[in-house]
Amino acid sequence: MPRERGNGRPIRKIFPGITRTIRNGTAPVSSGGAMTVGPNTEAVVRRILASRKLEVQTYRLCMGVLGFTKRYSRAALGESCRRTLAAGRATYTFVKNSIVSVAEEYGKDGYNAVPADDRNNGAFVMDKSRTDMSALLEQSRKLAESAGKEVL
Repeated sequence: MPRERGNGRPIRKIFPGITRTIRNGTAPVSSGGAMTVGPNTEAVVRRILASRKLEVQTYRLCMGVLGFTKRYSRAALGESCRRTLAAGRATYTFVKNSIVSVAEEYGKDGYNAVPADDRNNGAFVMDKSRTDMSALLEQSRKLAESAGKEVL
């Protein structure tokens, strides 16, 4: 079993679930994540996997690339990976830096807004008059006067 350098703790303690991946000989690309985004993303992930002597060293990079689908759309990630392959720089950093501009080009369709909509669903929206600075200062002055404190 692979061990972490130094303290001798097994890698499975550091990366839960990775020993199953090592045992099966499959990489994160085989889990279907990259394949569902598109062929360009799959190609980038495969190149990242091949970029290191030990494939295990690239798993976090691959999961990071696939993790961009949480914030950005699959189309934006696919286009970013296409540009990455065209530039011949299949690295996590290149994808990370290019996906922002690709998402801006796509506009609203470049971002994955579904989690934000779910998070904001049912939120209490205050009236603008409640956050008006003069109204807040007046309310503060009234509270200070009612408490018998000196108002400046």
